[in-house]
Amino acid sequence: MAKILVVDDEPDWLELSRETLEDLGHEVTAVGDPVEILEAVVRGRPDVVVLDIRMPISGRLMIESVRRNRPGVPVIVHTAYGGYRNDPDFAVASAFVVKSTDFKGLVAAVDGVLGEN
Repeated sequence: MAKILVVDDEPDWLELSRETLEDLGHEVTAVGDPVEILEAVVRGRPDVVVLDIRMPISGRLMIESVRRNRPGVPVIVHTAYGGYRNDPDFAVASAFVVKSTDFKGLVAAVDGVLGEN
């Protein structure tokens, strides 16, 4: 399975995302402080980054940081704000998922970027 970094400043979403992906067999690092994202990307060397974009640090800047430090790593935008889907700042994301309590969209996006069914 994959090493996944989940970044979200909402503790409940962070925990539920972590649990959901761990239940599928993935190794998950959960980061609630966006300042820690760079260290987690460099040290943890994740295969996938799941990133909330409405945080104290701009989602665009966080995606740029991931791309600069781990080129080619898929970034899945996971947000409650579907209006960002067509925002050009997030067009570089590998997938865009609107948060949902059933997490089917997140699971499908992770499977999709990993090339799994």
